[in-house]
Amino acid sequence: MIAKFVDRHFGFSRAAVLYDPNSDYPRDLGQYFVDSWQGIHGQDSVVANETFPAGDADFTYQIRQIIDSGAQFVFLPQYYNQVAAIIKQAHALGLKTPFVGSDSWGSAALTELCGADCTGLFFSSHFAAVGATGATKVFVDRYEAAYGYVPDDVAALTWDSMNIVKQAIQDCGAITGDTVADRTCVRDAMANIHSFHGITGDMTFTGGGDPVKCGVIVRINAAGQFEFYESVCP
Repeated sequence: MIAKFVDRHFGFSRAAVLYDPNSDYPRDLGQYFVDSWQGIHGQDSVVANETFPAGDADFTYQIRQIIDSGAQFVFLPQYYNQVAAIIKQAHALGLKTPFVGSDSWGSAALTELCGADCTGLFFSSHFAAVGATGATKVFVDRYEAAYGYVPDDVAALTWDSMNIVKQAIQDCGAITGDTVADRTCVRDAMANIHSFHGITGDMTFTGGGDPVKCGVIVRINAAGQFEFYESVCP
C-alpha cells in the first residue's frame, strides 16, 4: 500500500527504510516494503536500509546515513513512541524529507509526543475516524458518546471482528451445545463469508484466514487528528 501510494502521490524513486530488526512487526513490514519498492523502481531504488538495536534512543548515525544517501522519503514502520523520537531527532539534524508509516503509528499518543513534527505525514491503516461517513461515522459518534474519546483502529477492527463472529453464528443456524460441532460450524462459516460490509471496509475471506479488503491512507492534520485521505486496494 505505502509503496504504491508514495509512487503515485509523490513521484519519488529513492527510498530509505528504518526499523528495529528485533521487533517482528516493524521488521516484516520493512522487508515487505523494500521488496515492493524494488519491484516498482528496481534493486538500487532503496538507497538506505537502516536498522537499530532494540531499546536505542539515539538515532543520529542512522539519520546521517539517510541524509547522505539522497533518499527522497523514509518508510518508518516503528511503533508510535519511537516514531516521535526518531522524527524529532531527524528534524533537529536537518533531515527534511517526509516520513511515511504503518498502522503502528495509529495511537492518539503519537501526536501528543510528536506535535507539529508529525503534521502532514501519512501512514497506512485500516480506519480513520476523521472524515468517516455512513455506518463508520455512526460507530465513531456512538463510541465517542459512550467513552469520551475518538475510537482508534483497534476499536474499529474489534467491532468488525465481533460482527463477523455474529454473522457466522447466525449462518450456522442453531447452536447445538455440542462444543466440537459448534466450533467447527462457526469456524467454517467465518471462512465462507464472501461479502461482509464492515466499518473498516468491505471484506471477503478466501480460505487463508486473512480478509481481502482495502486499506486506508491516513493523514495527520494540523489539529493532530488522523483524517481519511484515500483508500488503497489490493
